[in-house]
Amino acid sequence: MSDSYFKYDNSATLSASGYSVTGWRFTGWNTASNGSGTNFNVGQSYTNIKTNITDNEAILLYAQWEK
Repeated sequence: MSDSYFKYDNSATLSASGYSVTGWRFTGWNTASNGSGTNFNVGQSYTNIKTNITDNEAILLYAQWEK
């Protein structure tokens, strides 16, 4: 799956994970690998997922799965 790139102050829609795992369902994205961060739903449009960022800062979102 390729990285997604979005510009600050521009609305963008998050896509689903390009991966599949047998017996698991992709549920969305999160700012923390253990799901304790901020959740983001697939298909929703977001503007500025994070505030106070530096130029060209990467924001990593983690795929969330449920059995």
